[in-house]
Amino acid sequence: DLLKTAELLEQIPGLTLAERLSFMAAPVSPSDTKTTAALVDFAKQYAAGGEVQLKMAVPTAVPTDTDALQELEGRYRMVSLYQWLSLRLDDEHRKQWQQHQREQHQRGGGGGAP
Repeated sequence: DLLKTAELLEQIPGLTLAERLSFMAAPVSPSDTKTTAALVDFAKQYAAGGEVQLKMAVPTAVPTDTDALQELEGRYRMVSLYQWLSLRLDDEHRKQWQQHQREQHQRGGGGGAP
């Protein structure tokens, strides 16, 4: 499972080794495609230095069948993942990265990893 997650995260530039390890350790099963896609999306947003947003509509009705219940459970897994990551990833790194990007831009240089 870790290897599959590592392969997905390998394609995302801008993450440190420690951050990659945090994303790899996230409680996500590679067989859960929606939650895995959310993990990759969160990693891309985080690596870009922007605010990581949970892009999901809040359900307005109680599930009335198995499919609706499974959909609600999937949303719960995404919220749980978002919370798990928020407690483990260092917001200070993102701020330092943004400062580095601003400095590089002001100097007219490209923005590589700090």
